[in-house]
Amino acid sequence: MDYTQEQLDRLMDKTKMQTFSTKNAAFFGSLLCSMDIRFDPKLEYDACTDCATHITFNPDRFYTASENTREILLIHELNHVGRLHMIRRGNRDPKNWNIACDIRIDTDMAEDGYKMPPDYFVMPEIDKNGKLSEEQIYDMIQSGKLKPPPNADGDLTGGSGDTQAPPTPDETKLALEAVARAVSAEKTYGQAGKQAGSVSGTMEEFLSNFTKPRVPWELKLRNFFTDLADEDVTWSRPNRRFRHLGMYLPSTEKVGSKLEHLMYFLDVSSSVTDADLRIFNGEVKYIQDVLRPKKLTLVQFDTAIKNVRVLEENDDFNGITIHGRGGTCLVCVRDYIQKHKPTAAVIFSDMQVRPMEPLSIPIPVLWVAINNTRCSVRFGELIHLDSSHDT
Repeated sequence: MDYTQEQLDRLMDKTKMQTFSTKNAAFFGSLLCSMDIRFDPKLEYDACTDCATHITFNPDRFYTASENTREILLIHELNHVGRLHMIRRGNRDPKNWNIACDIRIDTDMAEDGYKMPPDYFVMPEIDKNGKLSEEQIYDMIQSGKLKPPPNADGDLTGGSGDTQAPPTPDETKLALEAVARAVSAEKTYGQAGKQAGSVSGTMEEFLSNFTKPRVPWELKLRNFFTDLADEDVTWSRPNRRFRHLGMYLPSTEKVGSKLEHLMYFLDVSSSVTDADLRIFNGEVKYIQDVLRPKKLTLVQFDTAIKNVRVLEENDDFNGITIHGRGGTCLVCVRDYIQKHKPTAAVIFSDMQVRPMEPLSIPIPVLWVAINNTRCSVRFGELIHLDSSHDT
C-alpha cells in the first residue's frame, strides 16, 4: 500500500476531530485524550483495544476505509473503553463476550444515527422486550438462544494484548481513572448538563450506573491483593518462568509483602455450585500467574478441612478437584489459620453459617460471600459475589 506515516496521521487527526462533533463529544473526547493511538500492519482486525491505554488500527484498512467507516471504527473502540468491557468480562468466554459487546455497541450507534457499515452487528430485534445489557446478550449467546454473526472478530484484547488474559491491576486502575474523567467531563461540559434529552438513552443510563457506588466484586478482590503486595524489581534473582526460553529477565521481590504466605479457603459444602468453583479457579489462577505469592495454600472445607494443596511461587495452577460436599462450619477454618499463621487469608463461602469468632493473630482477611447479600462478618473485609451473573 502506497502511503506515508504523515498521511496516516493526517487521516487520524481528521477522524479524531469528527469525534469531537458527536452528541457525546465531551465523554468520547476525554476518553480519546487518555488513549495511545497506534498502527500495526500485522493486526488481523480493522482495529482493537485493551480498554485501558491503547487503540490499535491496521494501517492498510484504515487508509483505504471511507471517512464514515474510519469514524465508526474509532467511536466503536471508544465505546469498548467507556463501557469498561474488559473489566466487566469477569470469567466469561472472551470471544462470546466480545461479540455481545459488539452487538450492544453497534446497535446503539445505529440507533444514535450513525451510518453503520453492512458488516457491523446491528441487531435491534434483540431489544423487542426491552434493552438488553451486554451480560444478557452474552447469556443468550451461551445458551444458544442467539446465534453469533458469522463475521465475529476479536477487537478486545486483555492484559499485554492477550485476548484471553484479564486486565492487570494497573490496566484496571488506568481504565477506571479514564472513564471517571470522561464521566466528569460529560457532566461538566457535555450537553447532558445543559439540555435534557440531548444524550442518548444508552449513554445517559451508563453514566448514571457508573456514578453509583458499585464496584465489580472482581476489582475489589484484586485491589485487596494488590494492596497486600509491596513489590520491587530485582535482577539479582532471575525470573525462572522465562529460563526455558533462554531469557534472563528480572523478577519481583516483595518488601514486607503480606503475600509471603496467602491462604485461600474454598467452601465445598453442597450448596456451593460448579459455577462458583469455576469462579474460584479463575481467581486463584489470576493470583498465582499475576501476583505470584511466595506461598499459596489452597484449603477446601465444609464442616472440617477436606483438602490442602500448597503452591510455591513458580508452580502452575490448572484448577482443583472438589473434596467434601457436606455442611458448613467456620470453626475448622479459624483453627487452621490460628495454627499455620498465614500472612493473609481469603475465604470463599456462601456464608450460610454462624460468623467466625475474631482471630488472635493480626492478619488481613477478605470474605467473598457467594449469593448471600444479607450476611455479615465480625472482622475483615467483606465483598459480595452474585455468581448467577458470572457463569
